[in-house]
Amino acid sequence: MRELGLKPGGRIDPATLMQDPEMAKLIAQVSEKEKQRQKIDWAGLCRYRAANAEQRGKDAPDVVFLGDSITDNWIYGDPSLFSAKVLDRGISGQTSAQILLRFQADVIRLRPGTVHIMAGTNDILQDLGPTSDDAIIDNFVAMLDLAQVHKINVVIASILPISERSWQPQLKPGPRVVRLNQRLKALALSRKAKFLDYYSVLKDADGRLRTDLGNDGVHPNRTGYAAMAPLARSVIVAASNR
Repeated sequence: MRELGLKPGGRIDPATLMQDPEMAKLIAQVSEKEKQRQKIDWAGLCRYRAANAEQRGKDAPDVVFLGDSITDNWIYGDPSLFSAKVLDRGISGQTSAQILLRFQADVIRLRPGTVHIMAGTNDILQDLGPTSDDAIIDNFVAMLDLAQVHKINVVIASILPISERSWQPQLKPGPRVVRLNQRLKALALSRKAKFLDYYSVLKDADGRLRTDLGNDGVHPNRTGYAAMAPLARSVIVAASNR
């Protein structure tokens, strides 16, 4: 499933995928497994527990990339970005509220110099129910507060372009992405954090995810991650020079 999303030039249409019995069965299994995980570990605290315990016996990382599936897939889309000093702590499907709940375990306890936060996509897609813009921003404010108390530099990543979903025509995510990115940029400026505008790198003329940079209208493919790399690497270089 992951490779379908990462391979450049592919297109993922859920309706078409569900017509394949084997693929439909796989999707159902993955969905059920995720439902069960949500019941017993809503915040995803178990996902990196072992890796975090091992990491705490090593030198502190320069950067932790914290986020949802876009961050979760990043280590597969561009493995060269990550190392012993640059850690991936993404979990697919998570909202900004879930990511906030992981902040202590997956960021603070690892003592990084910098945290790169990318969140908001699943809030907008309402995967766990409706969420207001204010609630999303409040979650970012809370993460900023925690990071700055612990003297961790913060990089706020823009929400990436989101194309309309045929099965959720009521959402119309484009304008909301723009509005939230404006607020995230202003928040970063007010708190002396860095804002990275991945949105402008990946959007087409209509504010959707460019079809050559993503296969499903939400997630970058390998070409998309390559387009994001210069901005991401600027964070790593700055952190390693501190």
